[in-house]
Amino acid sequence: MSETQLPAGVRRAAGAERGEILSYVGAQPEYNLFIIGDIENFGLDGGDCAVFVKDAPGGGYDWLVLEYMGDRVLYSHNPDYDAAEVFGFLQTRSFRVVSGKYSLLQRLYAYYPGARLSRTYLSRLDRVEPLPPRQGEEDPAAGLGFYALAPDEAELLIGLYCQLDEWAADYAGREAQAAAAKRREMERGDRTYGFFDGDRLVAAASATAGNSRSAMVVGVGTHPDYRGRGLASLAVSRLCRDLMKEGREFLCLFYNNPAAGRIYHRLGFREVGEYGMLRAEAKD
Repeated sequence: MSETQLPAGVRRAAGAERGEILSYVGAQPEYNLFIIGDIENFGLDGGDCAVFVKDAPGGGYDWLVLEYMGDRVLYSHNPDYDAAEVFGFLQTRSFRVVSGKYSLLQRLYAYYPGARLSRTYLSRLDRVEPLPPRQGEEDPAAGLGFYALAPDEAELLIGLYCQLDEWAADYAGREAQAAAAKRREMERGDRTYGFFDGDRLVAAASATAGNSRSAMVVGVGTHPDYRGRGLASLAVSRLCRDLMKEGREFLCLFYNNPAAGRIYHRLGFREVGEYGMLRAEAKD
């Protein structure tokens, strides 16, 4: 679709608006971590990343949608933004997922019968808390190796995910494609730390959407045979510690499992709100 076919009042933001857009989304940087990261890493004038805006009558923006590859991120300062207008814009675009602040997506959800809107807790870390010692237990990482994975080891990470109930369905039948995508992300700066038993990856934690202020912790998982030892907590702790040492102001992560939430709280994460992902039928 050419940009001349955009709905009335909607336009693609120019590269000169980079600072203005970053200031707009910077009002809630936790919710907009992906937008900030994509703009800083790819700019607004390239082919991979674009921001489409609706100007507000009094100046600034009424809402904006970032497009990166096949995904979209929605943001607005206005909790009563015109969801019908955003829906009309999205009808002209092909997409897999629209993500963003949950309360904003709830309004859009009404226009997508049969779609799936998922909700997770969004948490923020400003200082890594030391993990308390595991009383009466030996070192949980005894006998295991620990290091940052290289891009050419992306297949090992996808192989671990395929053995985890919470993610196996997302990767079944597309392991090679997923590994290639993960390899590209790691080449662009995403980071994964993992515990190894010999050459077998048994626990991992990753960081994505890195930018000048923050990054998102994702992909935390442990092989079923190695659970209960605190390996995921150790991997997240070491990953966060290194990211913060590099000068990040804060880190974020999503979770929807109360047990996982308790682990992250021990590390210093605190909830800031709810984040959502709307999966609807893509339009050609």
